[in-house]
Amino acid sequence: MLASSPGVTISTASSFFWHWRFNISISITLMIFIAYMVTPRVTPHVSGPVAPKTTSGPLSSVDPLPTPELPLPTPRPKLSREFVRDMALLAEHLMMHDLFPGTFEINSKSPPDVRAAKLALSLTCREVPPRWAPDKYGDLEMRPDGNPGIACEVRRRRALGAVGFQERWRPVVVEWIDSGHGLEKQCAVLLLWPSAGGEENRLKSPPLIVVAFRGSKTHQDYFVTDISPRFIPVCGPHSYDADWGSAMLMPRLADNEKPCASKGAWRAYAGEQGRETLGPRARVRRQLARLMKEYPNSEVILTGHSLGGALCTLCAYDLLHSVGENGEPPLCERATLLPFAAPRMFNRAFQRAMQAMQASGKLRGMRVMIGGDMIARVPPRALGGAHGIVPRLLLNVANRSFDYSECDADDDLAWTLPVDSKAHVSHALYLAGETTPGRPTCTIPLGSPWPVSGDGGSGENSLYTGHTR
Repeated sequence: MLASSPGVTISTASSFFWHWRFNISISITLMIFIAYMVTPRVTPHVSGPVAPKTTSGPLSSVDPLPTPELPLPTPRPKLSREFVRDMALLAEHLMMHDLFPGTFEINSKSPPDVRAAKLALSLTCREVPPRWAPDKYGDLEMRPDGNPGIACEVRRRRALGAVGFQERWRPVVVEWIDSGHGLEKQCAVLLLWPSAGGEENRLKSPPLIVVAFRGSKTHQDYFVTDISPRFIPVCGPHSYDADWGSAMLMPRLADNEKPCASKGAWRAYAGEQGRETLGPRARVRRQLARLMKEYPNSEVILTGHSLGGALCTLCAYDLLHSVGENGEPPLCERATLLPFAAPRMFNRAFQRAMQAMQASGKLRGMRVMIGGDMIARVPPRALGGAHGIVPRLLLNVANRSFDYSECDADDDLAWTLPVDSKAHVSHALYLAGETTPGRPTCTIPLGSPWPVSGDGGSGENSLYTGHTR
């Protein structure tokens, strides 16, 4: 008994040892198997084409689901005569008044003439034009602000235009930018909701984000900003600020490889030197960054008249081409540009950069001018001036028609037409097919063929709305 006890003990211990090892092996195997099953597989890269897997009959449970089609971005507004007319009304006339938040918040159920009377009385402006350059609507001149608003034909027409603008777009003035400092110009940031489709459609659709710049209004605008003789290298893909120290007379930088704007235009847009974070440019950029985050599918529309046309062109270049203050990528991916009666305030390199953005699809637009307007033809080409955007729509009142061109950068056709001193502030008038008592035949009838396609570019009477991925 004593001799057999150790054997029994050894056999029992050995059996326990092998049973323990078997259990551990099983446990490890199970752990490895579970880990393998829950680990995502990575398909190895195979060079060359791979034959697609074919199946017959209905889809089985292991077949991949069809890839859903990505939604198209919000369609850009078509560049119809009506849309261009409304932008002309905003840039050429409404922007000559201070557009505060609430400007358009007039009871839409009131009769149009009642609303127009209220609006006419509210159309005021901090800036005072010189006596020799009063606000105009075609050949009509505005009376002093002291007169009752409705008694002034310019205010009355502008107010009626604003009522129609309100009905078509339900505009909201998000911010009125007026620093009141030096030569910095005013601009407005608005949201426009197309009224087509009713209120339900308006609430579902993203708005248009519009930035509109005021044109020349004061002595300083005419005698300092407008005739600024120097070009200054502006911002770009590698710099946020302009090179103030490199400003030179226009002919010396006309063919420079760096995009340049007139010093007066840059100062009016970006602010005086040292006020880069306080001027109109910085405030526009901050407001757009907020709005594009809130409405990511919205189209940005940039417009302005005269000096304001040059400033909106400069703004388009800045938003689409320039890095941010801290090196961030350009603020906008695409935009629509509609300057009216814009002078030539840029060099050729600036214009080439804008052409490249149009070719890539980032920028869409055209400048609009009237054939007899001299302001849109200066500074002359001999000094190196360029419009910044080549496609142009010419309102030819002489033969009551439109002419669209994508290659008339020097306005050769415009130089063949007689000078018209009243033309500079008649864009909205002619686009609406309206006349004034003093010029009953000067307009372009509403039935005239519209040569601009809905998505920009030539297209006889084509008003389609284009989608862009």
